[in-house]
Amino acid sequence: MKCGGLYPAEKINAVAEANHVQCMVGCMLETKVAIAAGVALVAAKSNITEADCDSFMYAVDPEMGMPGGFSVEGGVYTLSDKPGLGIDFDF
Repeated sequence: MKCGGLYPAEKINAVAEANHVQCMVGCMLETKVAIAAGVALVAAKSNITEADCDSFMYAVDPEMGMPGGFSVEGGVYTLSDKPGLGIDFDF
């Protein structure tokens, strides 16, 4: 999100990848939806070797009314196997 979303991130990553540079994905105060997208980008790109996507953990409700998407255990993110970002919405 710091660079404007997934498309700009992919463009930045393509330049880095072509030049054998490793990248990192981070977050600030994104929702769980945006963090799930960022974590998916990390999983998809071999030169993105670092991720700091834990801001949702400091929310009063870390699920943010949106269970699914990914789980975190011991600092390891595991993506949902559901379609899309794997997020469910509690309405």
